[in-house]
Amino acid sequence: MTPHQDSPLKGLLLVGGKSSRMGKDKSDLVYQDGLTARERGAALLRSVCSQVYFSQREGAGDGVISDAYGEIGPMGAIASAMDMDPEAAWLVMACDLPLVTTETLKLLVRERQDSATAFRGHFKGWPEPLCAIYEPAMKKKVLAAIQAEDYCPRHLLEGTAHLVPLPFPSALDNANTPEEFERIQAILNTGFKKEKRAQIYHLTFFAKLRDEVGVSELSLESSACNPAQLFEELRETYSISLRTDMIQVAVNDAFAAWSTDLHHEDRIVFMPPMSGG
Repeated sequence: MTPHQDSPLKGLLLVGGKSSRMGKDKSDLVYQDGLTARERGAALLRSVCSQVYFSQREGAGDGVISDAYGEIGPMGAIASAMDMDPEAAWLVMACDLPLVTTETLKLLVRERQDSATAFRGHFKGWPEPLCAIYEPAMKKKVLAAIQAEDYCPRHLLEGTAHLVPLPFPSALDNANTPEEFERIQAILNTGFKKEKRAQIYHLTFFAKLRDEVGVSELSLESSACNPAQLFEELRETYSISLRTDMIQVAVNDAFAAWSTDLHHEDRIVFMPPMSGG
């Protein structure tokens, strides 16, 4: 498969989701820099695309592509964009990916190949369909999948897309619930304090987390300011596959938020779901 650069690259930001688990419109959330997810996503896409459009379930206006395929999710948004300009390649991105950076998108574009290009997900290694490039050649497959009532864009990419390793494990973490929003804010807004000396934290792991880390207890020197940042370090080091929305945190024997301030010698427990009756 050879690099494919013939078709112009346009951006499609998905902002039409129902946001039922979040309880509010995810495109209006502000993570950092005073920008809404909608504004930040559009700015990111403009850094690599010739034109950027917003995908909405309904509505009109400059730069808006309304979904012409009904309530079938992102697949309908992709098909609607391809209907509008079948000669363009489309970089499709969900608005609820607050850890995506310009460098992440530039990596995807550099790896652009025929048919489709997507990141290989950290969780199970599946293609990530909502930060991916769909070339014009994919239109027939998109329409065929809709005709077959298979509305999962991941299925569309399996065995077809050129897969690119993620630049870091949490690069495409999304926020579907208030808890995930709080965790990602803790990563983005606090930052690793360069002037803060590394502290010792005492960690305990259970169940699948214990299996993936390889030990049940670990003392770790880190400059992380909160559990969210500390867990990012662990994901990098131990290639942890569990999604963070499946994990609870305790600090010094009490359940805690992902943004809780950590102190020297704190005891931290990361708890995945427990199996058993």
